[in-house]
Amino acid sequence: MHRQLSFLRAFPVFFLAVLALTLGALPARAGAATPWSVISDRTGGATDAPAVLRGTDGRLHVAWRDTDGATSGLRYRVQSPLGKWTATTAITSGWSSITNPGLTVVDNQLVAVWAGTAGAAPEPRSTGRAWFAVLTDKGWISPAEGFTESGAPTNSGSISAAVTRDGTPWTIWNGGAGTFGAHASFLRAGTEQSLAQPGCCQDHANVARDVKTGDVQAVYHSNEPGNSGIFRRRLAPEAGAPVRLVGGGTSAAGVLRHARMSIAARTSGGIYTAYCDTSSCARIRVTGTDGKTLTIVHPGTRPVAVDSVGVSPAPNGRLWVHWGDGSSMWAARSNTAFTKWGATVKLGLPIGTKGSPWYAAADGTKGSLDIIANITAGTSLRLWHRRALPGLSVTGKTTILPSSRLRKVTLTIHDAGVGVRGLVRFAGVEHTTNATGVATFIVSSAKRPGRYAVSGSAAGFSPIASTYALRG
Repeated sequence: MHRQLSFLRAFPVFFLAVLALTLGALPARAGAATPWSVISDRTGGATDAPAVLRGTDGRLHVAWRDTDGATSGLRYRVQSPLGKWTATTAITSGWSSITNPGLTVVDNQLVAVWAGTAGAAPEPRSTGRAWFAVLTDKGWISPAEGFTESGAPTNSGSISAAVTRDGTPWTIWNGGAGTFGAHASFLRAGTEQSLAQPGCCQDHANVARDVKTGDVQAVYHSNEPGNSGIFRRRLAPEAGAPVRLVGGGTSAAGVLRHARMSIAARTSGGIYTAYCDTSSCARIRVTGTDGKTLTIVHPGTRPVAVDSVGVSPAPNGRLWVHWGDGSSMWAARSNTAFTKWGATVKLGLPIGTKGSPWYAAADGTKGSLDIIANITAGTSLRLWHRRALPGLSVTGKTTILPSSRLRKVTLTIHDAGVGVRGLVRFAGVEHTTNATGVATFIVSSAKRPGRYAVSGSAAGFSPIASTYALRG
């Protein structure tokens, strides 16, 4: 048993629920797309932000904050690789207040982290410290007291954690002025440090480990006077100075649309985060600690009202980006080199819901994207799940055939620039593309120039719904 979990020796015999980090481990087999379905069993709040993690067995683990009358706690469900959800269970309960949780893995065991308050001194839960619990076959088991020295974690909106290569967990929190901090270890004797920068405040922090370098890096927003924006900072194996990321603007409207910054450890290396690149959020930027950056333009409602910007790793170095507005959630997947986005996929919103998603988290490690979003339905807020498949783009070329009244239209369907074999329909005719995604159509000159619908399908992708401008 790892020393970080040594408190479990005091409990009766049990079996730990074995997991492992997914980075680079899962086969790239995307599941079928699924419609929106509700997964939380009670109404929640507008600031509830789910935590999502997938194990190497393909199961999707989800934890979220829950309120039951006058007390709060954390709830948990897991989805099987075949798409079946377990019953909802409690991670912890009976708190007067509690943060949004984080999920991580220590020694192949699933661990939830959070902070909160309950009762009065000398009650251990009155201190505001961060806590953790481990999933076993007896349910979730937690130590008798919090593990941080500081009581500041309870002021944070969310608690997040990542684990170094030697198994040491780093937990981070942020709240009011001077309360941005980190703790190395789940033991009270671990290293604890303040990460606060000048001014108030640093917030929306998240943390992950780079699979290539092993560095544990935090990303967060800071409103440091004259230097407001999105930052990254290395925590381990050696501490680093704050580094401001490109873009992000300086106004709160451009960056404060997160319960916590979304973060993704790319399977080929680098830690990436997604954020609004302008104050209106008409453009979204994904930036990595390795210096790579890529933007995508929101195609939805005007004026723009974007929320729930997020990023998730996908197989072979790809990344997913997702966001929502008042009409839909949207997503796109990059190529393996992270130099180009594939087609943006419109995911809609659940029937009977309204407004932009409050917060969302997602996992793309199977190639498809599983989104968990907090969305208003009637008078309640619930967590909803949908699985999305990557989109396909269509490009084409028209050639006038000499000495005839015919035109040759060459259409290519591609995934972020890479041709895909599939079916494509244009001008009332259906063809199968070749291995490079190309299909050729012969069109009569009697067909007037203009923009015509292109549709089709390919295994593992969203249906094609595009247009092509036919020349005369």
